[in-house]
Amino acid sequence: MNCRPSRLACSWTVSGWRPGFKSVLGAATTNIEFLTRQVVQSVGDPITKATVEFYDFLLGHEVVRDLAAWNLRPSPKSIVAHETFEAFCGYKVEVYPPDRKDESSLTYGGPPYRLSQARLKQNQKE
Repeated sequence: MNCRPSRLACSWTVSGWRPGFKSVLGAATTNIEFLTRQVVQSVGDPITKATVEFYDFLLGHEVVRDLAAWNLRPSPKSIVAHETFEAFCGYKVEVYPPDRKDESSLTYGGPPYRLSQARLKQNQKE
């Protein structure tokens, strides 16, 4: 896949994205966040504004990215509906590998949703 420099300033190679992709993606994300805030501030009702703030809060936590990596689709409503990390995951969390307690790792996909003991503790805290 090749992208035009004027559109995304990136291209796909056999080994992956070329250097600079993360910075382009980060800048695009920042611009989208800014534009979203501008739209919400100008036409959004209080519920919409609160929802945007809640998403901002959620995206600042690693646990939300972990849940998304497992295709569990965290949202403000689904986060509030579950009291614990394990409950959100349908109690299908598995510590893996059990012998490496300091390592912070996560496997994609599931169930079971596999992660290291250190990552589990971090997610439970958040």
